This record gives sequence, structure tokens and C-alpha cells, in this order.
Amino acid sequence: MLIGSRHTLDGLVFSLPRAARDLVEAFWPGALTIVVEHSPTLQWDLGDSSGTVAVRMPLHPVALEVLRETGPMAVSSANRTGQAAAVTAEEARDQLGYSVRAYLEAGPCPDPVPSTIVDLTGEVPQVLRLGAIPLEKLRDVAPDIISGRGA
Repeated sequence: MLIGSRHTLDGLVFSLPRAARDLVEAFWPGALTIVVEHSPTLQWDLGDSSGTVAVRMPLHPVALEVLRETGPMAVSSANRTGQAAAVTAEEARDQLGYSVRAYLEAGPCPDPVPSTIVDLTGEVPQVLRLGAIPLEKLRDVAPDIISGRGA
């Protein structure tokens, strides 16, 4: 889920662990996706999410403007499984075609490295995917973070 403001996070989650707040403060907006327990009042169909939601606040002025106007958006990656992430609207269109109703062209993605994903639903924060934010920088903020599956 993409959000346009840190304050939106409080309305989406059940509770936000201290490590999550610290990581968000350090890396949002930016290339950090956090996985947290979502609020029971969140009635969106997020698939088989086991009560969790992955949330990111992008570092792109057009995306932030759209999100501030629309509110949070449930989204997926702009690529087909197994293919490289699209860095332009045209590349996304080539991969996703008419399965997407609208494409917003805001120029090439300035940083094609995917976000780092951190699971904050357990006792200890766990990196699920290393991306644009390296483990060392995460540990500067959350020293007990561990590198997990696939990271």
C-alpha cells in the first residue's frame, strides 16, 4: 500500500512498534517498505495477507501529490513476476497492458533499485528483501534487525 503522509500510517495499522516508527522517521519518504499488522477496520481486499499490510511512502513528488489527493492506494509492483521492474510508464504498459486502467507518466524512475522490505510483525524486525537501503543503515536505526529469508 502506498501512502502520501506518515500520519496516514496510524489509521491503517493495529499498532506500530517503536522500531517501525524509528525506521519510518529515518527513511520515509523513500525506498523502505514496512510490513505491519493492519487495523481490523481496514476492509480492503489485500489478498491473503494474514492480517498484515506492506506500506511505503514513495519519494517522488508526483506520486506524493496523487496520494495526498486520493488517500492510500493498494498497489502491486509495476512488473510481471520474473521480469525486471518497469522504470517508465511505457515499460509498465509493455508488461501489464490493459490489466491497468491508467498509467501516469512522470519520467523515468530516478532509482530503479527496489525498496528494502522489513517485517515488523514479530519480536525482532526482519529484513525480507534487501534493496535500496542496505542492512548497515537499517541497523544504525534499529540495531536488533536481522536479515531474514531472501534478504
